[in-house]
Amino acid sequence: MPFSVSRRAAAIGAAAVAVALAATLAVLLTRGGGPAEPPLRAPASTADTVPELRAPAAKDLPKGCGVGAGTVKKYAPGSDTQRSRTDCRWYSLNGGKEHCGWCVASGGDRERVLEATVTVADGQNPVAGQSVAGNALRQLGPASAAEITAGTPSRTVAGLGDEARYTYSPAVRASGGATEGASLRFRAGAVVVAVRYRGRDFSDDGPQRQVPEAEARRAVLAAASDAARALGKPARPVFAEPAPAGPPPVRRVPRPCDLVPASLAERLAPGAVRRRGASPVADQVVAAYGQASDTCVWDSTPTCCLGKATDHRPERHLSVTVRSFAEWRRGIAVRLAARDYLQLHYDARDGAGHTGFRAVRGLGDQAYADYRTDVSGDDQQGGDVAFRVRNLVIVVAYTGARDEPLPHDMAVNAAYTVAARARAALPA
Repeated sequence: MPFSVSRRAAAIGAAAVAVALAATLAVLLTRGGGPAEPPLRAPASTADTVPELRAPAAKDLPKGCGVGAGTVKKYAPGSDTQRSRTDCRWYSLNGGKEHCGWCVASGGDRERVLEATVTVADGQNPVAGQSVAGNALRQLGPASAAEITAGTPSRTVAGLGDEARYTYSPAVRASGGATEGASLRFRAGAVVVAVRYRGRDFSDDGPQRQVPEAEARRAVLAAASDAARALGKPARPVFAEPAPAGPPPVRRVPRPCDLVPASLAERLAPGAVRRRGASPVADQVVAAYGQASDTCVWDSTPTCCLGKATDHRPERHLSVTVRSFAEWRRGIAVRLAARDYLQLHYDARDGAGHTGFRAVRGLGDQAYADYRTDVSGDDQQGGDVAFRVRNLVIVVAYTGARDEPLPHDMAVNAAYTVAARARAALPA
């Protein structure tokens, strides 16, 4: 009997020690892991200056894709009237002197085609955590590597909607390829409008010629201006790159693994294995030309055998992503970084699967913090902080076990503490 009592006492004592140890670990994580690590910091909120964008109903879009009758008469004379609100095409052969259902042009013919599409952002995708405004930014997209490689880099058009880009290709393709002729795409809130003008001058004794750029440029500028006015947006287009403002872009891009002190990483992800990996947040953004992305991941997962943990480490996942943009055109690096950050901001604030969003001050040019409840469908819940410093966008994500999500404040404060340390390592 005495032996049983002593065993019971030992068991009770061991349980008490385990409870005390768990409580101590929780306190250390909240208050700091020792003299080298101060307490976790809570984000300092500020006013959110990013406007809210809502997608209009299809019935509220202008008829004829917003392109005026005068523009159609001038650049595609004799074409049929288009009543669609989202997909319009005007075909003109020989200045409207000939009409046909399926035209086969030949020597001496002059063919002109004016096209316009109006795309409304497709709303929220609860699986991917995307927002209406974020999807509109994706649909317009930044300049791509393929665009540069093809020799048709876009030109920025100011004074037309919220953002606009123009391209021209003199190529002639039998099927009317997507890059043939002049194209102008602009965003008006959550709506993206694409206008294209192409055509050929046929000759009996020579190759077909694409519509001259001067004519094509005037046509797409006129049609896009009509559409912008119909959507209530500015319509005074000029080819102009916005003047660079503020400090120059950061030239020496830091490695994400170097931005987090080892003591802080060990505190948030005990015994973690550091590796390069992927971000659960930043990888949703559409890649742009001149962009580079690097992610460092600290994974702390208890070792197990037959489904049972053999140590008592908590499961924690910390990732830091650095997205940088090169200055391949004067002023472009900071502009693309700002656009990149804006898409993240919209998705975190307005997309499904996020809660507790707040704009944050003290981390750079722009910043936010939020709690991701289930963005990518993998049950990875935790705190996210993203901020921009000139041409760099840094994203920090901190999560726990899939079946044991971290408390909101602890996850967000941990991500913010890492973000603050990363910001301190960057240029002022």
